[in-house]
Amino acid sequence: MHFDIILPTIARGSLFTAINSVCEQTYQDWNLWVVQDSTVVSSMLVQAFPDPRVRWLKVQTTNDDYGAVARNFGIEHGDGDWIAYIDDDDEWMPHHLATIVNIAQAHPEADMIRTAGQSFMMKHKHPRSSKLVRKLGPVNSTDFLTVGMAHTRELFGNTDGWQPCDNHDHMLWRQMLTEGGTPAEVDTTTFLFQR
Repeated sequence: MHFDIILPTIARGSLFTAINSVCEQTYQDWNLWVVQDSTVVSSMLVQAFPDPRVRWLKVQTTNDDYGAVARNFGIEHGDGDWIAYIDDDDEWMPHHLATIVNIAQAHPEADMIRTAGQSFMMKHKHPRSSKLVRKLGPVNSTDFLTVGMAHTRELFGNTDGWQPCDNHDHMLWRQMLTEGGTPAEVDTTTFLFQR
């Protein structure tokens, strides 16, 4: 399985942690597409990740598109048979992709997979604050969080893609189900999600 990992960013201070958590995956067959909006990511950060699998894109977005434009743009540039997501304020545990691969191998009929996570809270409300206080707890099992989703490129191609709305991840999941997607879900905690 080859993954295209889509990471839309508004250059939050936690972007380094998000990218680094992808680079530290135990499963290594991936390309990461960091999709910048009009915010400029520092050249020092770009240079901190010389891995050729970390690729940088720029796209014009608006503040109210919920990352839809950036995610669709990143997907268009990739060619992996599977697509996974991380936001610039989230963090994958090192076994995140390996867990998805194991689920896919155990359930070869599945073309959409969801894992569980833990949430943490920002100490300050400013989204670019680097001071975090982690209050770890399970993510609500009814949450459809982008950071815990993976699906095949083929299934995604049957949908209308990411839409700019508040519950965009739940909406995409339901659309994939409507298009005949076969889900597999696991309670294994594989990510940290910022509340």
